[in-house]
Amino acid sequence: MPGSIEAGDLLVYYAAGLRKVFAIAEVTAPPYDGGVERGAWRYLCDVRILTMSPFLRDAPSIDVVSAARDLKQTMIRRSHIRLDDAEYARIVDVLTAPLRKGLAV
Repeated sequence: MPGSIEAGDLLVYYAAGLRKVFAIAEVTAPPYDGGVERGAWRYLCDVRILTMSPFLRDAPSIDVVSAARDLKQTMIRRSHIRLDDAEYARIVDVLTAPLRKGLAV
């Protein structure tokens, strides 16, 4: 079982082929074995989506959120990475900006 992800953790979803971040979710239960031998991808976890871009074409590029390190390079051939607080805050900011604009009076 993967020990680095647990209930309560926040996940940022990344479309690798498009190099876009498109959703933030909260893990709602510990990871479990999905029952199918898929190597590193055999574990699953239940999540609750907190926010997401309605269309991938409109989702922010990872370049927009990279600051101190090149996240594109960091994520090559990895199933997940740990973001620092500043990286996570920037992703939340760019993903929720359209919502804030739509709600502005």
